[in-house]
Amino acid sequence: MKPGSIKLAVNELIELIDASKRPASEIINAYTRSRRYIGSKDRHAITEAVWENLRARPMPEWLKDLIPENEWLAMKEPAHTVLRANGDRSKIQKMLSDEGIETDLTPLSPWGLILKKRVNLSETKAYQKGQIEVQDEGSQLLALQTHIRPGDHVLDYCAGAGGKSLAFVQMMQNQGQIVAHDVSVISLKKLKTRAMRANAKIIQTTQHPSGIFDHVVVDAPCSGTGTWRRNPDAPFKLTQEQIKHYVQEQRKI
Repeated sequence: MKPGSIKLAVNELIELIDASKRPASEIINAYTRSRRYIGSKDRHAITEAVWENLRARPMPEWLKDLIPENEWLAMKEPAHTVLRANGDRSKIQKMLSDEGIETDLTPLSPWGLILKKRVNLSETKAYQKGQIEVQDEGSQLLALQTHIRPGDHVLDYCAGAGGKSLAFVQMMQNQGQIVAHDVSVISLKKLKTRAMRANAKIIQTTQHPSGIFDHVVVDAPCSGTGTWRRNPDAPFKLTQEQIKHYVQEQRKI
């Protein structure tokens, strides 16, 4: 594509993103899939230009009283893709390296691997064998702070697609029971698929949990500021009304 055509595509995507409540990543993917003539280099150029445009936007006025300027600037920095090694981290790092995928070790999590560049993980042996999961280092550290042990009975409330549940399986050495709850049937289906791939045998999914648990972990619906480095469009889709709703939901939960 010519530079002018790329600019037109970027402008068109920005308009689509601003007019929709859907995440920008979904809109970009749908846009490029429906235009097969756009080559991989041009897709990359268009995507990066869209992200750059979104990151350059000033903070919405109503957020200025809630988020310090230095935090806002930090949130605009692109995030690394971090993996959780489900097993011996050194061996899994070497397995990825043998497939041409280079990683660095996370500084804090004993499980984490930082991708040096974006790759299609779904085609790797480590992914197909359930030996890696995409999970931010902060989420890995949160799981470790629960001090869950093998044989425990755990309720993962608002589990979503199960990132933390799968981390708990690793901590529990596949011994005990994890009850993963979410109101979304789609999320629970994704969790089941991920659990099968990771050979996680102790996860039970439900929308109506009951019983007595050694640990109850709640990841309640929230503003999602922790994802803004990956989703720079998110701050501009968030509203004050949504914040109030999240607070009410969190209190109820």
